[in-house]
Amino acid sequence: MRSPSSYNGFFDGNPHAPHRPFSIGLRTLLILLTGLGLLPLALLGVWSIHAAGEYQQREQERSMLDLARALSSAADAELDGVVSTLAGMARTPALAAGDVAAFYAVARLQAETQPEWLSVILTDGNGNMLFRTTALMAPPPCRSPIRPACAKRWPCATPWSATSRAVQAAAWRCPCGCRWPMPPAACTC
Repeated sequence: MRSPSSYNGFFDGNPHAPHRPFSIGLRTLLILLTGLGLLPLALLGVWSIHAAGEYQQREQERSMLDLARALSSAADAELDGVVSTLAGMARTPALAAGDVAAFYAVARLQAETQPEWLSVILTDGNGNMLFRTTALMAPPPCRSPIRPACAKRWPCATPWSATSRAVQAAAWRCPCGCRWPMPPAACTC
């Protein structure tokens, strides 16, 4: 019987035993050969999965960029429409003549035709509210949150506020009537 420390029978008690070369069994050799043959296939599979993941990530980034551009374009178009409507309202003869009551009728009609508008608010040069279309013509005096900006003749917007219809709203104003959106440095005020 061979001891675990023996090598091909050399330490089995017979120092004159013939020396046999190290041998690997056929089953072990076939398993090793199969593993070495499948290794390139496994590496190719890992590489192709990685390449497919990178491709999918690039395509997702591209589609998100296209979606952001489309959304930006739609928002710009909506904003341009609102600006042109407000610019048209600002050029009405009633407002040019200073007839606030006549302009109130125009503003109320315009606010009713714009489904996404909550109200039209008219303020004087000091930021004092003259009217809002959601109230009667003679509202109680109201201190406007844009009064400090009006005093300095800066374009400004009021903070977002919740309305009775649970919609967020903000008032925009530019003292010179310049076209929004525009950087404050480009404003002629």
